[in-house]
Amino acid sequence: MKFRIVLLLIFIGTNLQAQDSLQRHIISLNTISYLGSQAPRWTAGYTTKIADRWWAGTEIGYGTFWLSVHGRENDFLTRDYKLIEVRPQIYYDLRARGKLKHLLSAELFYINHTDRLRSDWYYGETAAVYYEYDAARYKRVKTGVNINLNTIYYLGKKFVLWQQIGAGIRNRKVSFSDLDNLRRSERFNDGEEHFGWVGEYNYVREEGSSLRFNFNLELKLAYIF
Repeated sequence: MKFRIVLLLIFIGTNLQAQDSLQRHIISLNTISYLGSQAPRWTAGYTTKIADRWWAGTEIGYGTFWLSVHGRENDFLTRDYKLIEVRPQIYYDLRARGKLKHLLSAELFYINHTDRLRSDWYYGETAAVYYEYDAARYKRVKTGVNINLNTIYYLGKKFVLWQQIGAGIRNRKVSFSDLDNLRRSERFNDGEEHFGWVGEYNYVREEGSSLRFNFNLELKLAYIF
Protein backbone atom coordinates (compact mmCIF):
# COMPACT_ATOMS: atom_id res chain seq x y z
CA MET A 1 0.00 0.00 0.00
CA LYS A 2 2.77 2.42 0.94
CA PHE A 3 4.61 1.55 -2.27
CA ARG A 4 1.53 2.43 -4.31
CA ILE A 5 1.18 5.76 -2.52
CA VAL A 6 4.84 6.57 -3.23
CA LEU A 7 4.35 5.71 -6.92
CA LEU A 8 1.22 7.88 -7.03
CA LEU A 9 3.07 10.84 -5.50
CA ILE A 10 5.95 10.41 -7.95
CA PHE A 11 3.49 10.29 -10.85
CA ILE A 12 1.67 13.45 -9.67
CA GLY A 13 4.95 15.31 -9.10
CA THR A 14 6.28 14.32 -12.51
CA ASN A 15 3.02 15.32 -14.19
CA LEU A 16 2.98 18.74 -12.50
CA GLN A 17 6.60 19.33 -13.44
CA ALA A 18 5.82 18.42 -17.05
CA GLN A 19 2.86 20.81 -17.12
CA ASP A 20 4.99 23.61 -15.66
CA SER A 21 7.76 22.97 -18.21
CA LEU A 22 5.27 23.22 -21.06
CA GLN A 23 4.01 26.65 -20.01
CA ARG A 24 7.23 28.51 -20.68
CA HIS A 25 6.09 31.02 -23.31
CA ILE A 26 3.76 34.03 -23.34
CA ILE A 27 2.54 36.12 -26.26
CA SER A 28 0.77 39.38 -25.42
CA LEU A 29 -1.07 42.33 -26.94
CA ASN A 30 -0.92 45.71 -25.20
CA THR A 31 -4.35 47.39 -25.07
CA ILE A 32 -3.38 50.77 -23.55
CA SER A 33 -0.71 51.61 -26.14
CA TYR A 34 -3.42 51.48 -28.80
CA LEU A 35 -6.60 52.63 -27.07
CA GLY A 36 -5.26 54.99 -24.39
CA SER A 37 -2.43 56.93 -26.03
CA GLN A 38 -2.16 60.19 -27.98
CA ALA A 39 0.45 58.33 -30.07
CA PRO A 40 -1.46 55.07 -30.76
CA ARG A 41 0.39 51.95 -31.86
CA TRP A 42 -0.09 48.20 -31.90
CA THR A 43 2.30 46.62 -29.39
CA ALA A 44 2.85 42.86 -29.26
CA GLY A 45 5.22 40.96 -26.98
CA TYR A 46 6.88 37.61 -26.48
CA THR A 47 8.14 36.39 -23.08
CA THR A 48 9.87 33.11 -22.24
CA LYS A 49 11.10 31.38 -19.09
CA ILE A 50 14.91 31.30 -18.92
CA ALA A 51 15.45 29.89 -15.39
CA ASP A 52 13.48 28.63 -12.40
CA ARG A 53 12.26 32.10 -11.38
CA TRP A 54 13.46 34.25 -14.26
CA TRP A 55 11.67 35.32 -17.44
CA ALA A 56 12.81 37.54 -20.33
CA GLY A 57 10.89 39.15 -23.13
CA THR A 58 10.51 41.99 -25.62
CA GLU A 59 7.61 44.11 -26.82
CA ILE A 60 7.63 45.75 -30.24
CA GLY A 61 5.16 48.46 -31.21
CA TYR A 62 4.37 50.06 -34.53
CA GLY A 63 1.96 52.88 -35.29
CA THR A 64 0.84 54.80 -38.35
CA PHE A 65 -2.11 57.05 -39.09
CA TRP A 66 -3.80 54.22 -41.01
CA LEU A 67 -3.50 51.86 -38.01
CA SER A 68 -4.66 54.41 -35.45
CA VAL A 69 -7.88 54.14 -33.50
CA HIS A 70 -8.68 57.79 -34.21
CA GLY A 71 -9.18 57.25 -37.94
CA ARG A 72 -8.91 60.96 -38.68
CA GLU A 73 -6.42 63.80 -38.42
CA ASN A 74 -6.45 65.90 -35.24
CA ASP A 75 -4.25 68.41 -33.41
CA PHE A 76 -1.41 65.94 -33.13
CA LEU A 77 -1.93 63.06 -35.53
CA THR A 78 -1.55 63.47 -39.29
CA ARG A 79 -1.34 61.12 -42.24
CA ASP A 80 2.48 61.22 -41.94
CA TYR A 81 2.45 59.88 -38.37
CA LYS A 82 4.81 56.95 -37.68
CA LEU A 83 6.02 55.41 -34.43
CA ILE A 84 8.36 52.54 -33.57
CA GLU A 85 8.70 51.20 -30.02
CA VAL A 86 10.99 48.55 -28.47
CA ARG A 87 10.74 47.38 -24.82
CA PRO A 88 13.08 44.57 -23.66
CA GLN A 89 12.31 43.39 -20.15
CA ILE A 90 13.55 40.86 -17.57
CA TYR A 91 11.24 39.46 -14.89
CA TYR A 92 11.73 37.81 -11.49
CA ASP A 93 8.95 35.52 -10.27
CA LEU A 94 8.06 36.52 -6.70
CA ARG A 95 6.51 33.09 -6.11
CA ALA A 96 8.87 30.12 -6.10
CA ARG A 97 6.10 27.63 -6.95
CA GLY A 98 2.61 27.64 -8.33
CA LYS A 99 1.01 29.51 -11.19
CA LEU A 100 2.62 32.64 -12.62
CA LYS A 101 0.89 35.54 -10.85
CA HIS A 102 3.30 38.15 -9.49
CA LEU A 103 6.57 39.30 -11.05
CA LEU A 104 9.00 42.15 -10.51
CA SER A 105 10.65 43.41 -13.68
CA ALA A 106 13.19 45.86 -15.04
CA GLU A 107 12.39 47.38 -18.42
CA LEU A 108 14.30 49.44 -20.97
CA PHE A 109 12.30 51.32 -23.60
CA TYR A 110 12.91 53.20 -26.83
CA ILE A 111 10.30 55.19 -28.80
CA ASN A 112 10.89 56.93 -32.13
CA HIS A 113 7.96 59.11 -33.19
CA THR A 114 7.88 61.21 -36.40
CA ASP A 115 5.18 63.29 -38.07
CA ARG A 116 4.56 66.20 -40.43
CA LEU A 117 2.61 68.82 -38.50
CA ARG A 118 0.65 71.70 -40.00
CA SER A 119 -0.55 75.07 -38.65
CA ASP A 120 0.67 74.35 -35.13
CA TRP A 121 3.00 75.69 -32.43
CA TYR A 122 5.90 74.64 -30.20
CA TYR A 123 7.95 75.97 -27.32
CA GLY A 124 11.53 76.83 -28.32
CA GLU A 125 13.95 75.75 -25.60
CA THR A 126 16.90 77.96 -26.66
CA ALA A 127 15.02 81.25 -26.85
CA ALA A 128 12.39 80.25 -24.25
CA VAL A 129 9.55 81.55 -26.44
CA TYR A 130 6.60 80.08 -28.32
CA TYR A 131 6.65 79.74 -32.10
CA GLU A 132 3.98 79.07 -34.69
CA TYR A 133 4.43 77.62 -38.17
CA ASP A 134 2.49 76.53 -41.23
CA ALA A 135 4.24 73.14 -41.50
CA ALA A 136 7.12 71.30 -39.83
CA ARG A 137 8.76 67.91 -39.63
CA TYR A 138 8.51 66.58 -36.10
CA LYS A 139 10.63 63.98 -34.28
CA ARG A 140 10.38 62.68 -30.71
CA VAL A 141 12.81 60.12 -29.27
CA LYS A 142 12.07 58.78 -25.81
CA THR A 143 14.36 56.41 -23.89
CA GLY A 144 14.36 55.26 -20.30
CA VAL A 145 14.09 52.52 -17.70
CA ASN A 146 11.21 51.37 -15.48
CA ILE A 147 10.84 49.05 -12.50
CA ASN A 148 7.46 47.33 -12.76
CA LEU A 149 5.18 45.16 -10.66
CA ASN A 150 3.33 42.65 -12.83
CA THR A 151 0.14 40.84 -11.84
CA ILE A 152 -1.32 37.97 -13.87
CA TYR A 153 -5.04 37.23 -13.72
CA TYR A 154 -6.04 33.89 -15.25
CA LEU A 155 -9.11 34.06 -17.50
CA GLY A 156 -8.81 30.35 -18.24
CA LYS A 157 -6.11 27.71 -18.59
CA LYS A 158 -4.28 29.62 -21.31
CA PHE A 159 -5.64 33.16 -21.54
CA VAL A 160 -4.66 35.80 -18.97
CA LEU A 161 -5.05 39.48 -18.22
CA TRP A 162 -1.63 41.00 -17.54
CA GLN A 163 -1.48 44.19 -15.47
CA GLN A 164 1.74 46.17 -15.17
CA ILE A 165 2.40 49.26 -13.06
CA GLY A 166 5.75 50.89 -12.43
CA ALA A 167 7.95 53.95 -12.36
CA GLY A 168 11.36 55.04 -13.58
CA ILE A 169 13.21 57.78 -15.40
CA ARG A 170 13.03 58.83 -19.03
CA ASN A 171 14.79 61.18 -21.40
CA ARG A 172 12.70 62.79 -24.13
CA LYS A 173 14.25 64.65 -27.06
CA VAL A 174 11.95 66.66 -29.33
CA SER A 175 13.05 68.44 -32.51
CA PHE A 176 11.36 70.42 -35.30
CA SER A 177 12.86 70.83 -38.80
CA ASP A 178 11.92 71.98 -42.32
CA LEU A 179 9.79 74.74 -40.81
CA ASP A 180 7.53 76.70 -43.16
CA ASN A 181 6.70 80.29 -42.21
CA LEU A 182 8.21 80.06 -38.74
CA ARG A 183 7.30 83.06 -36.58
CA ARG A 184 7.24 84.12 -32.98
CA SER A 185 3.77 83.52 -31.54
CA GLU A 186 1.93 86.67 -30.53
CA ARG A 187 -0.96 84.89 -28.84
CA PHE A 188 1.22 82.63 -26.60
CA ASN A 189 4.04 85.09 -25.71
CA ASP A 190 1.83 87.54 -23.85
CA GLY A 191 2.85 86.57 -20.30
CA GLU A 192 -0.35 84.61 -19.66
CA GLU A 193 -0.67 80.91 -18.83
CA HIS A 194 -2.62 79.36 -21.69
CA PHE A 195 -2.40 75.65 -20.91
CA GLY A 196 -2.78 75.18 -17.17
CA TRP A 197 -0.77 72.86 -14.94
CA VAL A 198 -1.22 69.76 -17.09
CA GLY A 199 -0.73 71.56 -20.39
CA GLU A 200 -2.07 70.78 -23.85
CA TYR A 201 0.24 68.20 -25.41
CA ASN A 202 3.17 70.10 -23.88
CA TYR A 203 5.05 66.83 -23.48
CA VAL A 204 5.34 66.59 -27.27
CA ARG A 205 5.55 70.31 -28.13
CA GLU A 206 8.50 71.34 -25.94
CA GLU A 207 11.66 71.42 -28.04
CA GLY A 208 14.90 69.95 -26.68
CA SER A 209 15.88 67.26 -24.17
CA SER A 210 14.15 66.61 -20.88
CA LEU A 211 15.13 64.09 -18.15
CA ARG A 212 12.23 63.41 -15.79
CA PHE A 213 10.26 60.90 -13.72
CA ASN A 214 8.31 58.35 -15.73
CA PHE A 215 5.10 56.55 -14.73
CA ASN A 216 4.15 53.31 -16.45
CA LEU A 217 0.73 51.63 -16.61
CA GLU A 218 -0.03 48.78 -19.01
CA LEU A 219 -2.85 46.29 -19.49
CA LYS A 220 -2.29 43.34 -21.81
CA LEU A 221 -4.21 40.36 -23.11
CA ALA A 222 -1.93 37.33 -23.21
CA TYR A 223 -1.79 33.64 -24.09
CA ILE A 224 0.42 31.21 -22.16
CA PHE A 225 1.71 27.97 -23.69
